[in-house]
Amino acid sequence: MLNKIIGFGIVGIIATAIDFASLFLLKSVLGVDVYIATTIAFSLSLIFNYIASMKYVFVAKEGLSVKKQMVIFLVTSVIGLLINQAVMYVGIEWLHVYYMLAKFLATAVTMVFNFVARHLLLEK
Repeated sequence: MLNKIIGFGIVGIIATAIDFASLFLLKSVLGVDVYIATTIAFSLSLIFNYIASMKYVFVAKEGLSVKKQMVIFLVTSVIGLLINQAVMYVGIEWLHVYYMLAKFLATAVTMVFNFVARHLLLEK
């Protein structure tokens, strides 16, 4: 389990770097709306996360097809995106914090959800 958590952490750090860099580029450099930028950045990091997680972190349940793995990953990711967006909204609109700080908080909450959900649904 420790190796799985470490692997998840390494994949997560890289995915988070993709997420944060994409968000900053889209919002601060290109001027895209923060919520649209957050969705795009999250989606880019998700693609990397799926490929790396299924290759290096999670060992799929016996008999679980690649299609079912992708559906589970996609459903948990959509829920994760909703959690991410909700935390971003609360941070920016209610707490009036800098969007990158809100993103940090959103990432922390979403990461815990993603690990637990994927571990329960994808693992042997």
